[in-house]
Amino acid sequence: MKLLRLSLFSLLGLAVATALAAPGFIGPKVEEIWKQQLGRLQGGSIADYRRGWFGAETSTELESPEGSTQLHTDIHHGPLLLTARGPRIGLVYSETRLSLEQLAPQLRAQLEKIYGRLEQSPLVLESLVKADNRVINHLRLEPFRRSDGSGELVFDGGEVLIETDYSGALLTGTLQIGSLQQTRGGQEKLFTEPASGEFQFVPGRGAISHCSCRCCAAKPNPARWNCAMSASS
Repeated sequence: MKLLRLSLFSLLGLAVATALAAPGFIGPKVEEIWKQQLGRLQGGSIADYRRGWFGAETSTELESPEGSTQLHTDIHHGPLLLTARGPRIGLVYSETRLSLEQLAPQLRAQLEKIYGRLEQSPLVLESLVKADNRVINHLRLEPFRRSDGSGELVFDGGEVLIETDYSGALLTGTLQIGSLQQTRGGQEKLFTEPASGEFQFVPGRGAISHCSCRCCAAKPNPARWNCAMSASS
């Protein structure tokens, strides 16, 4: 019995030591791959990369004809990852947001036309690289409520889930968009019900997508549409 307890404590100690040591080995490789991937992105460059033992922070600048936009990314090294969706086992997890201090003027104008004055990034990209090299991306569209001369506009937010292997050979995903409601003078002028869809992409074989949604305009006889979309290339 005593030997069994010693064995269990030894295994536990080894697991803890591995969990504490692994980020130090994973971090340099993550930085190397991150910079390689960014080097393939036209108009992209790393403004800053600060690596620690358990994670890193990096700023990425994207140049376009409309100006420069900066992205801020928080990176967490595995194997134990504390994600926005709870603890996970994997190699790396990151959250990328728009840096509100540096947005291309045209992009800022477009976003503020929808969200109003920006107090936080309206887009958040969560990326998880699992132990089997599967890559899961969640792109969140933050909800908002905006009031102006045209009335009140409320959006429940949305999310795009994209899953692929590390080589990008197969890409599958889902799309979920929350309801959108516009009211003016206490009367509902527009209402769209939540929509969802699935898609798959295989390089060289094209894409297939399916979407089912219903849209209701606030009229005496509401108009409703059911749509199914498919595309291939």
